[in-house]
Amino acid sequence: LRGTGKYDKSFEDGIYSCAGCGTPLYRSTTKFNSGCGWPAFYEGLPGAINRS
Repeated sequence: LRGTGKYDKSFEDGIYSCAGCGTPLYRSTTKFNSGCGWPAFYEGLPGAINRS
């Protein structure tokens, strides 16, 4: 359900990693409240996100 995830309102320092493979994806400093109810980040770690 939207907005009910344990990481939606969490802004603790650290790195967010893929739940499936453990690859580090985002720094907590790039997280923002998008209002959509899911964690949102404005920048991934260098080389971690492939947009094609």
